[in-house]
Amino acid sequence: MSLNESKKPQGTKKNTRFAIAGILSMVILLSMLGTSQGKQVTVMDHGLNMPISTYTLPEGWQIVQDIATDLYSGQYSRYKLEKYGPNGEMLLHCGSAVYGTIAGTSFHQVWRQLLFQGLQQKLVNINFGEPSPQGILLSKMKSSTIIMQKLQGLPAEIQLQLLETDVWGQRNGINYEGKAIIWKTPMNFPFMQQQESGSVSVSVNIAPVGSLSESIEADLWITERVQENPHYQIKKSQLRMAAQKRDFDAHQDRMRRESAIRDANNERWLNDFINN
Repeated sequence: MSLNESKKPQGTKKNTRFAIAGILSMVILLSMLGTSQGKQVTVMDHGLNMPISTYTLPEGWQIVQDIATDLYSGQYSRYKLEKYGPNGEMLLHCGSAVYGTIAGTSFHQVWRQLLFQGLQQKLVNINFGEPSPQGILLSKMKSSTIIMQKLQGLPAEIQLQLLETDVWGQRNGINYEGKAIIWKTPMNFPFMQQQESGSVSVSVNIAPVGSLSESIEADLWITERVQENPHYQIKKSQLRMAAQKRDFDAHQDRMRRESAIRDANNERWLNDFINN
């Protein structure tokens, strides 16, 4: 009896050691899975009350969002989508605008204004380089099969041009550097062949000096894993088409009214001429 009792505690200690080792292994495995898979965040359009897309974020990253579509026009009434890294990295969408004769501004003025507005609450002493069709971030984007497939999936009528420019500034006394991508889409109107017009969007990746390479890699990692909601794109397209139809119908009604007024004036003039 005493022999059995003396062996029992040893077996318990051995089992305890195995249990602890098993728990530690499970914790390490779950940690590794969390790091590789990342945290998923759903980006919402609060105007449509629909999910836009699902982002997978690396460990320590977070998204700040405030997006809403105007139900009448189908255009965004609010659009904020910002991603922040654990070491001060920032991936920002700086907005979109139209340039050219129809807007009274040049392409150069518009992209600089968008970039400055997007950064003015983040950095001080902001400086830009000149746009170029070549650059580190653009090169990495073009080497990504997934990103290029997404870009090639755009409608054929969209002649997208990508440009890159350097960005510098300071935040809380820390020097920052970055790369901005300018998404330029020219509009080819037959009656404006000699005048450059189009739309432009600007996004920027900025980080403390020395951390930009890691921030670019994180940017690509996030972009490659975005899952779009196809139903959202269909709904947006329907709203835009409805807005375009309303505009066309309103234009037709205006033309008919103006034509009726002209016809009435001509008839009145003709009657006056005959009677006199």
